[in-house]
Amino acid sequence: MKDLENNLEAESETKEEETTPEAPSEAPEFVTSEIVDLEWEQLEEIFNTKQVQDNLNSQLASMLIQYERAKLQLIVQLQRVEDTLNHQGAVLKDSCNIAPELTYELRLPSTAGEKGFFVRKDP
Repeated sequence: MKDLENNLEAESETKEEETTPEAPSEAPEFVTSEIVDLEWEQLEEIFNTKQVQDNLNSQLASMLIQYERAKLQLIVQLQRVEDTLNHQGAVLKDSCNIAPELTYELRLPSTAGEKGFFVRKDP
């Protein structure tokens, strides 16, 4: 019986030695073909991520277009207000009988209800 146990132990050790993987002696072969086919399962996550990126780019583009339109509208409004201020100042200057060939700057009060004045700008 002892001989049988010893034989089984010896066989067990031999099998362990056989199943122990040896260090690979050869480098893996890399694919070098011009086209490498890929299955959908390999690409699905990357494809979905790319769709998210495309969607975000589209949202950003729309947002920037809306921003530029709003900016343009504000610039147009500011230009109209500036034109109106210049016109109102010219009308006020004329109503004060200020010589048209002279240049004056209108100084507005810092607080409503206070006095303002024209200051002549000499060249």
